[in-house]
Amino acid sequence: MTTTPPGLRAYGFDGPVDYIERITYDIWNLPHRDLELIRKYYAPSTAIHLDAGDLVGDEIVIANTHARLGTYPDFHGVIDDTIWTGSEEEGYRTSMRWTWTGTDTGGTVYGPATGRPVTFTAIANCIVHGEVIVEEWLGANPFAQARQLGYSLEEAVQATLYPASPRVARPSFEFTRSTEGDLVQQAFTSALEGRLESGLYDADCLTDFAPDLQQIGAAAVVEWADGL
Repeated sequence: MTTTPPGLRAYGFDGPVDYIERITYDIWNLPHRDLELIRKYYAPSTAIHLDAGDLVGDEIVIANTHARLGTYPDFHGVIDDTIWTGSEEEGYRTSMRWTWTGTDTGGTVYGPATGRPVTFTAIANCIVHGEVIVEEWLGANPFAQARQLGYSLEEAVQATLYPASPRVARPSFEFTRSTEGDLVQQAFTSALEGRLESGLYDADCLTDFAPDLQQIGAAAVVEWADGL
C-alpha cells in the first residue's frame, strides 16, 4: 500500500511559498491561465469557507472562476505576501495575501457591465497535504467591489455572491502549534476585548480594512473590533 507524501518537494515544488504562488499564477493569470489545473490542486472534497457559507469541491471553484473571468476578462492578480507554517512531515498551512485588478465588461451579480476598473484584495488561508489544497478559508470584502462599481451598500446586499450553505466538517490534519500563532491570537483577542497590550500593535501600524479603506494606528484596530 502506498501513501501520499504530505510534503511538497516530492512533487517538484521548492516549499510552500513556491507552491502557492506558482499554482495561483498558473491557474488564474495570463498568459499561462489554465483552469484545468484546479482539478489537480483542489479535490472534490476540498472545503472552501466563506462568510456566506461553505463551498465544496474543485468543480465549484472552476464554475466561480469562469463567472469571475466572464465579468473581468482582463483579470490579473499579484501576490503581495505569503507566509506559512508546517513541514514536509506534516504538510503545510499557508496564508496568501493578493491583489487583483480587472475591468467590469461582463456584468456582475450587482447589475449589468459598468466598464469600471476594480482593485480587490483577498486573503486565502490553505491547508496543503501533498500537492492538494484540502481546505481553504477565503477572506474578502465583496462590498468593496460593489462600491467601486458604483453600487450602494443597500443595492449590494440585495445580491448574493454565493448561495447560503451549511458548514462542512474539517479534515483531520493536525499541525504543531507555533509561538507566532499564539502571538497573533493574543493580539486579535486583545483588540476584540477593547484593550491594547503593550507591544502587540505598533502605534503606527497600517491596516487594510478593505481595498479602499486603510487606516493608521493601533486604535483603529480596536475601533474596527468595536464595530463588530
